[in-house]
Amino acid sequence: MNLFATSASPERSARALDDRRVIKMAVESAQLLSTAMWLRGLPAPYRPTHRYHPAVAWTRTNRASFTWVYRHFLALGAEYARRFGRQHASMRCSAAFRAAIPRFPKGRRPPFVNLTRHPRVRPVTTAYRRHLEDKWARGPTRPRWTRARPPRWSRFEGEA
Repeated sequence: MNLFATSASPERSARALDDRRVIKMAVESAQLLSTAMWLRGLPAPYRPTHRYHPAVAWTRTNRASFTWVYRHFLALGAEYARRFGRQHASMRCSAAFRAAIPRFPKGRRPPFVNLTRHPRVRPVTTAYRRHLEDKWARGPTRPRWTRARPPRWSRFEGEA
């Protein structure tokens, strides 16, 4: 369970991810949003999971954080559609998530929670970039970016 916040922009964060994480993170974002809704007493499309996880706590903090995850979720769906030519199954939940936004209290987006192996790196977006590069470097397979390029900040070239 993670957000991979490599940018303050949820859209740029989604574009930076390799194919494997675009697929996986669309589901995880839906789970984060659903659990945040459930914890606020709202009906949710997915059952709650990892209720006490720091990413869930961050997501449910307020409207700004919930909206950031919602926009990231939509951007992951757009990336999935662009790369693979079909809609990700979790995108069917987008209307429920959009409808829940006003039910969260207003407030400024809190700083991203750092769930990387680089807890002292600031800003947190840089820690997530390093975290992804570590994963790409030591993963069992080379990361791929179907119909996309690796992010400009990455030293990793991968397979485009």
